Amino acid sequence: MKKRNILTVILLLVYYDTFDAFVPEDDFLQQSNRPESCYGTDEVMDAKCCLFPPFFVREIARECGALFSLQHRSVEHNITTFRREAMTDNSWACILQKYHLLNDDKSLNMERYHAHLDKWIELNPTFYAAIHKARSKCMQRFEMYLPLKADEYFTFQTCIRAYVNIHCPNMLKTNLCDKQKKFYGKCSQYFFK
Repeated sequence: MKKRNILTVILLLVYYDTFDAFVPEDDFLQQSNRPESCYGTDEVMDAKCCLFPPFFVREIARECGALFSLQHRSVEHNITTFRREAMTDNSWACILQKYHLLNDDKSLNMERYHAHLDKWIELNPTFYAAIHKARSKCMQRFEMYLPLKADEYFTFQTCIRAYVNIHCPNMLKTNLCDKQKKFYGKCSQYFFK
């Protein structure tokens, strides 16, 4: 099996467990020295606190086969969160194609993708620093796998989202989200350096 296919499988499997997948392997010793307080509780780790706008319009995602389910609704904070479900490689390829982010060989055009992120940042300036740092860190981690094929895009995007969720500049204002913010403020180096 090719090295890039193994990476995709490993990152996807670990993504569904925790963000630990994004800590480089050379930080294993640091992981083994992680204090008990930096393991987090399910309640804190699973809380959806980052008010993170989608990178792509939901209607386009739906046209490409994505399904969404209601994940969280807060009348008090006027927030409704949907969870994207049932995304296939073809769905991602369709979305990327509609946004003109693929090259002729169906690989991700990084120049156009970065331009798309820059436009997203213009619309969501609060996320400027987090997205720039996430983009830089994730590019370093995925550099040897470039160019990414459309079916590998999700893994790369997961890296960016994981970083931003941990270093979120726009958190929901609740007691639980305050706990999460403090937790990542103290322990983020064990999840994403």
